[in-house]
Amino acid sequence: MKGGLVAALYAIKAIKDAGVSLPGSLMLQSVIGEEDGGLGTFATLLRGHTGDAAIICEPTSLKLIPAQAGALTFKVRVSGKSAHACMRLEGVSAVEKYLELHRVLLQLEKERNSNITHPLLGKFEIPYPLSIGRVQAGNWSSSVPDELVFEGVSG
Repeated sequence: MKGGLVAALYAIKAIKDAGVSLPGSLMLQSVIGEEDGGLGTFATLLRGHTGDAAIICEPTSLKLIPAQAGALTFKVRVSGKSAHACMRLEGVSAVEKYLELHRVLLQLEKERNSNITHPLLGKFEIPYPLSIGRVQAGNWSSSVPDELVFEGVSG
């Protein structure tokens, strides 16, 4: 990401050095948290900085990506009921409950991406991805897990 930031700085310098007159203002924002919900970008917006367009210098295999869905990160806790493994049926496995949630989330992703009409986003295989990147459950291998926490991102 540092390379993209330097490229943006030099692009602004090139515009200035060439004497190009822009119809509006040009601002460079370097924010944190783009992979964790965009809190840096949100803080920038709260300070009143806005624009008509944005160029994000994200490495994309040297491809220009003219539209992007954005991202929202989330964290979900699934509750169960702990029991010793030898009495498994007396417990409620948070993992088993999560598996059903995961299937529903995959179906939601499929439905959200089934009829994309945006002329630029429709070029992506999955314009609005929903990805679970972290799953953590249980605290002992010989017990039914009473809690599972999963985290993900949705476009």
